[in-house]
Amino acid sequence: MKQIFFAVILIAMASFTGCLGFGEEEPDDLITPIEGYETPQTSTIRVDSGIKGKIVNCENNGNGSSDNCDDYYLPCMSHGWYDIDKDDNYEYCDIDGHTNNGPQVIVKKVGNTVTIECIKDFEELYCKGNDYAYVLFTSIEGLQEMISCDLRDTYYDGENSQPIFHKCGATLGFEPVSFEITYSSQYFEYTNSDYYYHVSFRVF
Repeated sequence: MKQIFFAVILIAMASFTGCLGFGEEEPDDLITPIEGYETPQTSTIRVDSGIKGKIVNCENNGNGSSDNCDDYYLPCMSHGWYDIDKDDNYEYCDIDGHTNNGPQVIVKKVGNTVTIECIKDFEELYCKGNDYAYVLFTSIEGLQEMISCDLRDTYYDGENSQPIFHKCGATLGFEPVSFEITYSSQYFEYTNSDYYYHVSFRVF
């Protein structure tokens, strides 16, 4: 009798938790996370790092002496180079919540066509960061393709030199959903915390 009662309890529990389907079909509206993500046709990702704002010394900023004024914080209001505290020193503001080491670039995609260009310094003479980048693109199926980019050269005209900025582009064999970028391809092989220090990973 105890065995029968125990068996009835087990069947009831299994039915309640859904372990026994009794021929029920899986609902069609259940999807996996991969199937649920739709890659945007066009996307622009800014891979950069900078300040979120700046603490301004009121005395140095001409607002009085240290006895009658307080230092204050000026937040960055948008991306790019700004003279936040009007001291003729421009600093790069990064307010997108991502802190990206390595190459400082803008990565764009339209379908399976990608372009990479460096973010220039304030005087537009150099790249902000490295002049070289390795970019590893990945499709939603896990296919990968890597391209290397020489982002800047120097043109010499007699004693003068001028920077030449390159927009690196490629048409991939698939539409990428994400990419990893670094300034040396060896960092892709790292499996410890050094990977996260040297490689930036972003999703389109």
